[in-house]
Amino acid sequence: PVLDARFWSPEDPYQYVAQVSLMCRGRECDRVEQRFGMRDITTQGNVLLLNGKPFYLRGYGDDNIEVLTGVPPASKEVYRKQLQLAKSCGFNAVRFHSMTPMRELFEAADEVGIFVMAELPVAYTQYFLPHKEFLRNELKDILLAHRNHPSFLSLALGNEFNLSWLKSDEERKGFVGTVAGFYSYAKQLDPARLERTRSRQFQL
Repeated sequence: PVLDARFWSPEDPYQYVAQVSLMCRGRECDRVEQRFGMRDITTQGNVLLLNGKPFYLRGYGDDNIEVLTGVPPASKEVYRKQLQLAKSCGFNAVRFHSMTPMRELFEAADEVGIFVMAELPVAYTQYFLPHKEFLRNELKDILLAHRNHPSFLSLALGNEFNLSWLKSDEERKGFVGTVAGFYSYAKQLDPARLERTRSRQFQL
């Protein structure tokens, strides 16, 4: 328990530092430091609450288009500059299209005060079921790797889920059941995380 905790928010992205030492015969043989923020995300009807108060998201989209390198930079400093620029324009959140960014971006978002809305790497309904085992492993890896970042707001289970794109009622039933299973699995791994679907004509 942290008494009188100072809560993390985009307006005050305060972080604590945890130090964990491994002792070998009375002497420290290894140590790791981990920064983390404390905050509470809940919903009340259709209202998002941050630390018990209504919070309005002002987000922008990032489609992971890296025209110079073709891949995202593994640099927290690069991400910090990008996110500071976005925040100076009034944004407090970023949604990533069909991807989850790397650790360096989460660390920069923690420091700058920008919420991250990540997604599993699947776009369009018809590509979900053929790759469900891969996506289930990705779901686990993403949540376990990033769940301690206060900037990690939500994880979408995919992009543009539209049941009318599937060919049969049996396929649609299997799709809905699989997504429901993913949702339950995500809640087991990370109960406080918001899980979403980006959908057309689909509700869970």
